[in-house]
Amino acid sequence: MSECEDDHRMKEEDYQDLHAFDLWFVTLITNVLFIIMHSVNQDPNVPLYLLLILGINMPWTLRCVRNYIVVPTTPQSRLFVSIYDVLVTKPFFRNNMILMFFSIQGFINTR
Repeated sequence: MSECEDDHRMKEEDYQDLHAFDLWFVTLITNVLFIIMHSVNQDPNVPLYLLLILGINMPWTLRCVRNYIVVPTTPQSRLFVSIYDVLVTKPFFRNNMILMFFSIQGFINTR
């Protein structure tokens, strides 16, 4: 009986962490309000809005999703966690993949 009481394994409800999205909502609201205020007061600047959405919110969303998944339980979550961790925590691999991509593009687009 004492062995069961000393068991401190994670419960299934601890496999996800909803607090990973706390600051993400604040950033999303701030970006949306900035876009609204900017478009009302100035001429709409679509590249700036895309930079805000794709350059700030998209990477942050991916990071929040990764922090939400504490223990991957489905094949899709395992794939996402594996790809995200390799691309973010292994700069040698990531930089070589980017270098290969641009090298191939250089060979393809020689005019």
